[in-house]
Amino acid sequence: MSNLPTDPAARRARLIRHLLPWLATVCCGHALAASVHPRVLENAAANNSVDVLLVYADQATPSFAPLRDDGDARVRRRHLVEALKSRAGAAQHATRSWLDARGIAHRDFWIANMIQARVPRGALAELAARADIARIDPNPAIGLHLPPADADPGEVSAGAVNPVGIAWGVAKIEAPLVWQAGHTGEGMRARTTVVGERRRAQRLH
Repeated sequence: MSNLPTDPAARRARLIRHLLPWLATVCCGHALAASVHPRVLENAAANNSVDVLLVYADQATPSFAPLRDDGDARVRRRHLVEALKSRAGAAQHATRSWLDARGIAHRDFWIANMIQARVPRGALAELAARADIARIDPNPAIGLHLPPADADPGEVSAGAVNPVGIAWGVAKIEAPLVWQAGHTGEGMRARTTVVGERRRAQRLH
């Protein structure tokens, strides 16, 4: 009889316990600078490579002391973009070079200060030992159930709560029943108020 636990959570915990010594061994005695998510270890044990997010410590919104809060929003936005890109470039430079030298494809992000990469299992421990990375998180693929191509939004019963192809919030206010009655809103004009809108925006007149 097998001694492996049958509960999925217990099996995962046992797997991680076996992987942690392996990770420490591959690091050749170096202390792990980055925290590695247990799911990353689990995926690495089952596959030759693992899709991860390399997250950096500095995630704060840059401050602009010299800029007035009531100043031109476009100027503030430009300064914010430049500051975020500059921060990401400085923080990620060494890691990008490390990934490029090993032929590991990666996508670099600057709004969230992080890098997405599919890392070979053998390189994971070396990444975890880097001092410039705060966390190594999983980047799971999340499947979405698309509506059938021939679904007709107008074919909705009175008791339907979440008809196929219609967002739950739209169904919740029973908009499909209004459409079914022939009221589609075609030809009507509407305006919405958005915080920060420009009063002279031509689209609002």
